[in-house]
Amino acid sequence: MSKLTLSPEVSDFKEGLFILTDETGNSVRRYEDDPEQGYIVLKDVQFREITLLTSTRLQLKTRQALYAGPVEVLEKKIAMWEKAGKIPGRIQSLDILEGDPILDNLKNLDRYVKRAGEDGPVLTKEGKKIYHFRKYTSNPDAIDMLIEHDNKAEVVTHRAAARIASADLDA
Repeated sequence: MSKLTLSPEVSDFKEGLFILTDETGNSVRRYEDDPEQGYIVLKDVQFREITLLTSTRLQLKTRQALYAGPVEVLEKKIAMWEKAGKIPGRIQSLDILEGDPILDNLKNLDRYVKRAGEDGPVLTKEGKKIYHFRKYTSNPDAIDMLIEHDNKAEVVTHRAAARIASADLDA
């Protein structure tokens, strides 16, 4: 295993971009229906400082994205990264509003709907769903393109209802 790979059971205490290997240690995973094509699972691990008025907190942020293509090309890319000793860039977050033509040819959009928590309401802007994607970019300075939702009242109501539902009223 190289210094650019992490096995699934390794903790997130190394900072940078890494290739997550599968259970058998493979960096490139092949698609079953087309074994000439495959993907790499990239994991971006960053420690971020959050400065408050009287203190600074350290926060661990991790993101994952797939990097797909012909297996032969992916293997060459990994070899280039190994030679350089690092994977340049970062995992970028992109929000796209429902109705954007870029979504027209994408399948399984429901899995990309942005929600307020795992079971929370769908986040929207002006009544349109927000879709959240992550992608690898070799540009380390790329910024996240996020859309702020405007259905805050719905989110607050949902969270309040969840707190009431989970409260032990017999105590």
